[in-house]
Amino acid sequence: MKSITLLGALLVFIPNAMSQSSLIVAHRGYSHVAPENSLTAFEAAIAVGAPYFELDVQKSADGTPIVIHDETLERTASSNAIGLIQSLSDEELQTVRIGYPERFGRAFENEPLPTLSDALQLAQGRIRVCVEIKVAGIESAIVADIQKWKMDEDVVIFSFLPEVLTQIHSIAPHLKLLFLKSDATSDDLNHCLDIGAAAIGVGGKTKLDEAFINEAAAMDLEVWRWTVDDVAEMRHLQNLGVHAIITNRPDLGMTFSIE
Repeated sequence: MKSITLLGALLVFIPNAMSQSSLIVAHRGYSHVAPENSLTAFEAAIAVGAPYFELDVQKSADGTPIVIHDETLERTASSNAIGLIQSLSDEELQTVRIGYPERFGRAFENEPLPTLSDALQLAQGRIRVCVEIKVAGIESAIVADIQKWKMDEDVVIFSFLPEVLTQIHSIAPHLKLLFLKSDATSDDLNHCLDIGAAAIGVGGKTKLDEAFINEAAAMDLEVWRWTVDDVAEMRHLQNLGVHAIITNRPDLGMTFSIE
């Protein structure tokens, strides 16, 4: 309750979203105002009106999809927890708190470490979700969680790992896939087709211009761009025809307009 109360104070007032051609994706939830990959950050993304939030998934020792970016607990833990996610049981992980004290002090010190099932339950019927898979060997469990919460039409699967996307496609070919590449080229567009991806997510090292967008469009591929927190760059990307912008500041993305 304390976290939610503080969140309300942080959000204060956000203008109504303006019409826009590029989707806004809240990176690790609304991670500017609440700890990344936390249930509170996901609630904040919903409150700000973002159409999607993005989260990262690691695997516990029991094979459960756990929502956290790093392979280890140290960076975001507020409970003095340490260790590799893959070496810790579900029972052990239930005691971990992820208040990210380096950024938020003690404000969110009791924030629990979510499972993917927790996050999808929160999102169901309220917002769509981008699930970035960080490790192989967890694909079936992720598909099971998505189907448990009937989110098949509301989830996009992200990964830097082509083998993960190929495996997801073999298990659930109807799920939408996005291949992540920091420095994408035309070859990566072709690779998307090879692995059944409908979109490519590109980083700042990519030469993202009209030619790249047009080439992707000719292949019926969407182009998503991560991670952009500058309004001027968001406007540029929207004018360029980028399908979606992944940002830590969905509040900015939901209120800017093309001048």
